[in-house]
Amino acid sequence: MLKVAPPSMLPYSAEQMLEHFCASEDIEGVFVLARETLRQNPNHIPSYGALGAAYFQLGDVAAALRMLTALIRLDPMNPAHHFKKALLCQHQGDISLAVQEFVEVVGMEPDGPYALPARDSLYTLDMHQLQQIFILAVDDMIFHTEILRDPERAAAARGFQLSPFGSHMLTGFLLEMLTECPHETRAVFYN
Repeated sequence: MLKVAPPSMLPYSAEQMLEHFCASEDIEGVFVLARETLRQNPNHIPSYGALGAAYFQLGDVAAALRMLTALIRLDPMNPAHHFKKALLCQHQGDISLAVQEFVEVVGMEPDGPYALPARDSLYTLDMHQLQQIFILAVDDMIFHTEILRDPERAAAARGFQLSPFGSHMLTGFLLEMLTECPHETRAVFYN
């Protein structure tokens, strides 16, 4: 096991050492130093970030998400933490939470460095969901009726989570397509 001097005894700051361990992909070094640093200072933000990166490298997405949740609790106004959490949620298939976090990023800093990639991700997630909503509405007459009556509520009831732009597309363009697309055009399968 790697032994590391207490952070107060190191010639470099804990942040510099964590950055070095992460850059050199020394996961064991990250774990030892970050845990020791957190033992001395439970609110040490760089340690949570380094642990999250290390857990992700090991493939433990759930643990990486726990570290990002801790980061957001300690530093809630940092869009980088929300962006990383959104990416992990998307990676795990939790589209609803990913959309919420990407929307949060854009709302925090509309012109910040994470806003454009967050908008791009939201667009991709919205288009994917809108396609699924359309297919479902064509195949399922009950859903078709529900989506025409109250599109946002019907979509949410089926587990879809759209961004504000996606909701606008749903209530505009997609509904227009559904009203113009006769139900008889759907595929019919015979046994």
